[in-house]
Amino acid sequence: MVENAIFHGIEPKGSGNILFSARRQDDDVLVILSDNGVGMNGPVVFGTGLNNIDERLRFAFGGAYGIDIKGEAGKGAVVAVRLPADLKSGGAE
Repeated sequence: MVENAIFHGIEPKGSGNILFSARRQDDDVLVILSDNGVGMNGPVVFGTGLNNIDERLRFAFGGAYGIDIKGEAGKGAVVAVRLPADLKSGGAE
């Protein structure tokens, strides 16, 4: 995710910032990576790597978990990864 932010968001703009954070939200952990890069036009299309990660998270933990990407042209992007806080229980629905 950091590599994507650098190569697809920050590098084309010439400079920028990436913020990485994680927090507990109820029974989940939300990992957020945001940048102020070039952003995106149109619908978000996952590349092979992000698609594989998203599918594996959903398979392992259920449909409520995985990757969500939002972005706006010229304003950067935000990638959120939702995981169960208790990985032992699996979090599956």
